[in-house]
Amino acid sequence: MENCYKITAGGRSYNPLHWLSAPMYLINRIYYICGGTAYYDHSEAIPLKPGFLYVFRASPEFHVSQAESDPVDHVYFDFFTYQKLLDVDYLEIDVSLFPQLKRILTAAMEDFNAPPFPFSLVEAYFQIVIYHLKGFLEINNHYTPLTTAALSYIHQTDISSLSVAAIADYLSVNVNYFIRCFQKDLKITPHRYIAMLKADMARAYIGKGMRISEVSDMLGFSSVSAFSTFFKNLTHTNPSQFK
Repeated sequence: MENCYKITAGGRSYNPLHWLSAPMYLINRIYYICGGTAYYDHSEAIPLKPGFLYVFRASPEFHVSQAESDPVDHVYFDFFTYQKLLDVDYLEIDVSLFPQLKRILTAAMEDFNAPPFPFSLVEAYFQIVIYHLKGFLEINNHYTPLTTAALSYIHQTDISSLSVAAIADYLSVNVNYFIRCFQKDLKITPHRYIAMLKADMARAYIGKGMRISEVSDMLGFSSVSAFSTFFKNLTHTNPSQFK
C-alpha cells in the first residue's frame, strides 16, 4: 500500500506564510495540529483541533487559515497518490485514541523541530504514518487497475517526455480507450492531469528559488514564453508570483 504514495514535502511549520491559500491541484495533505488556532475553509470555517490529525484529499479549492494572534504549529506531509484516497473531503482523527500513532507524531515533532534535516527522515516518518492510517484510507472504491498503472507511470516518468500517447503505448491500450477510462475515474482527462501536475511542479520549483527559465526547461517547454502562457492559462496567475 505504501508504494501508492509519493511524498513531495514535509516537516514542521509554525505560522506558515502560505496558509492563506494553497493552490496545488494534485497534492494530498496530512496535517497534525500541534497548537494554535486554525481552520479548514470549505462551505464553512471548520476548526482544526490541536492533538488531531487531518487527511485532506487533493482539491484546487483547498484553503486553510489561522488566527493572527494564535498561529498554527503543525507537522505536515504533502503527497501524491496513485489510488483514490478518500470519498470525503477530509478525515479528522483524534490521535489520543491511537497511542502508537501519537508516539510517532510526537517523535516527528521533535525531529522536525531542528532543521536542517534530511528529506529521507521526512520520507521515513511519512511511510510510518501512512502505515498507521491504512485502516482509514482503504476503501472499496479504488481506481481501475488501468488508471492506477497510468498514474504510477506518470509520477515515475520524466515530466518533460510525458504524453498521453506514450502512456497508452506503455499500457498497451488504445489511446481513446485509455482517455475514457482515465476520465471516468478522475473526472478529468489525462491531458488535463499532466497539465495540472506540471503546474504543481512549477509552483514547487519556483517557490524553492529555481529560475523560471530552468523550470521551463525542466518541464519540457520550448521557451519561457510558452511556459508562462501555459501557466497563466491554467492558473490565472504569473509564475513570478510564486517566488
